[in-house]
Amino acid sequence: MLSPNVCRILGLALLVGSAELSEAQAPNTSPLWSFSADDDDTPAYGQNNNGKAAQFGMISGSQLYVSSYNGHVYQLDLASGALQADWPVSDYRAYSAPLMVDGKLYVFADRGFYRLEKAQTPRAVKLFEVPAPGTDRPEALAYDPASGLFFLSASERVHAVDANGKEKWRLPHFNYGWGQAMAAGGHLYVFDTRYPASGYDLNQRKLYKYLPTPEGAHKIWESAPMPEVPFAYLSKGVDGDGDELIFLAAWQGEADLQGNPVNHGSLSAIYDQGPHAGQTKWSVKLPHTIKHASLWEGKDTLIVPAMNGKVRWLQASTGKLIREVTLTGGVSQGEKSPWQQVVLSGDYGIVMTHDGGAGPDTPNYLFVLDLRDGRELWKSAPIRGGGGCMIPVLSGGIAVVGTYWQGTWHAFRLGEGKPFPFSGFANEASTGNAPGALTQLAGK
Repeated sequence: MLSPNVCRILGLALLVGSAELSEAQAPNTSPLWSFSADDDDTPAYGQNNNGKAAQFGMISGSQLYVSSYNGHVYQLDLASGALQADWPVSDYRAYSAPLMVDGKLYVFADRGFYRLEKAQTPRAVKLFEVPAPGTDRPEALAYDPASGLFFLSASERVHAVDANGKEKWRLPHFNYGWGQAMAAGGHLYVFDTRYPASGYDLNQRKLYKYLPTPEGAHKIWESAPMPEVPFAYLSKGVDGDGDELIFLAAWQGEADLQGNPVNHGSLSAIYDQGPHAGQTKWSVKLPHTIKHASLWEGKDTLIVPAMNGKVRWLQASTGKLIREVTLTGGVSQGEKSPWQQVVLSGDYGIVMTHDGGAGPDTPNYLFVLDLRDGRELWKSAPIRGGGGCMIPVLSGGIAVVGTYWQGTWHAFRLGEGKPFPFSGFANEASTGNAPGALTQLAGK
């Protein structure tokens, strides 16, 4: 029989061990660091948009590069959030993600294509300016390493320019609102929005595939008209049937063709190769608005964030619903939470909510989901300053998001503790799951 003293010692050791284990298994839900844009010299673009984080960011090495609605591009140290460089590139806004190619940094802001140089005083060198009518809301600066061309989506054209800013050619495609060109697999994909206010024929709304070269763009195919899709985010992948598909995620949150408000989105899958290239494999309307869909590679599954507090799993080969989960506690079930892309890393998905309707003090959250069963594995402490605007970017176990209102970036360390064993992410340079135009953001 053990003596009372030995029992007390063993009991104390068990308590200490249990406390250490509990602490190790409880990851920190507070930000690792936060950084806010300086709005002192921000032009009055919109009362609540000054300093707003742009939707896309980029990580290269140990550095984070982000754009802001105050017209600045920031370089931050990923581990500490310390400001490394600040480029004021526009009096209007910087909207596209910065893009690193061959060790040089580029951005598309307002109507200007810039190379960002870091010297004693960081400076932005304008290489090209989109002629009027200029850009409306370019959300991505696409790059094709095969041709060495950058693609600038402007209101009524797509401009192809080289690294020195020399325009090589242009395509006459209307890119209203969230129209974007996607560079993937050595090809260029453009969805022509032909927005009703422009007076264009809605039957000209099509998806186009081109082979870009320095001499010109050679059209490979164009889809049938899609008049009910006002604009679309594009991504690319292979479904469970082995078909290479282009996925169109259409918000459809403004109005139908008769001008009536609608509250649904749609997803379409277009054959990219083979005898059916350019034809629709499937198309579904969803009972909620959306912006993005992420392909869970090798699983025949699309992960779709709904703007009603839910996340849906759809079969990539058919569009059929597999699973739906509702995000917990404090998450709005309205029309703006979440609207971001679910960023995938292995069997895990990372998404931040975007509930901005009640103002900048409304709490928002970053979630980690188990994609296999939809369980919430981790939920951040409440994030203030508006809903998530910048899609999470991931590297080295750190996830960074940016808010919609004041323009504040928050970093969270997801690589420590359980129940998810993150020590790194699938793509160390960028999200790897953002819309197709971003798959080349690291120049890879």
